[in-house]
Amino acid sequence: MAGPAELENPDVITGCDAIVLFNGQLAGFIQDIDIEENLNQAEILAIGYWKPRGFKSLKWDGTFSATFHTLAVATQGVVKLDTSSPVAASAPYAFLFKQKSTGKRIASGIGHVNTKGFNLANNALSSRRVSFVLRDFKDLEALN
Repeated sequence: MAGPAELENPDVITGCDAIVLFNGQLAGFIQDIDIEENLNQAEILAIGYWKPRGFKSLKWDGTFSATFHTLAVATQGVVKLDTSSPVAASAPYAFLFKQKSTGKRIASGIGHVNTKGFNLANNALSSRRVSFVLRDFKDLEALN
């Protein structure tokens, strides 16, 4: 007879345990990262069958958004998200998330700036909210 199932406390990646690199450059002052992948599952319907015969992914797309602190003075090492011209706006950004304590890679991807804006808040840090359209995204060895 087997004993009761037990789970040990898992090793969890927290926000302060992850570092973010854009085009190989450490991205400072970034928070509230959201990544969404849409597998676009669609039902397969067939004549003579009342219920779907199954589901298949018809396409893949994704978004990546984050909040960047708005800086009043240019600071060395801060990634510039340039959208000043059509050429600059269409440039891809490669990003990589790594676990700080082990160096293991959490995820990687390629995205293009979709929207960006900023907020000014009283008695709080102002920030830029940037949304990217994903071209590629991969879960890596530190994400289980």
